[in-house]
Amino acid sequence: MVINWTSVDTLDSSYFPSVRFTGKLPTDGAISGDGVGTTLYTSPACMSGNYQSSFGDQRWGDYSQSSSDPATSGQFWIDNEIVPSTSDWGTMIGRIHF
Repeated sequence: MVINWTSVDTLDSSYFPSVRFTGKLPTDGAISGDGVGTTLYTSPACMSGNYQSSFGDQRWGDYSQSSSDPATSGQFWIDNEIVPSTSDWGTMIGRIHF
């Protein structure tokens, strides 16, 4: 099992959004700890402003998934949102292995 999320801090403009993940094997115990996970990617910028004003507040988190690779045991694909520049967002795809 793998879960992924983004980590942001709207009060600290020096904390760039990052994609994080954690997971477990069927033989592992319950997931526990401080919830920090492992950082897969850190954006090079923070978005500053609402660049979709016709849609209301800037949305975040609509595009995120984790899926297992049926061809490779223990391999997972993660996609999530990133911020490549202060006025744009994008999607990254990453591969992890447990």
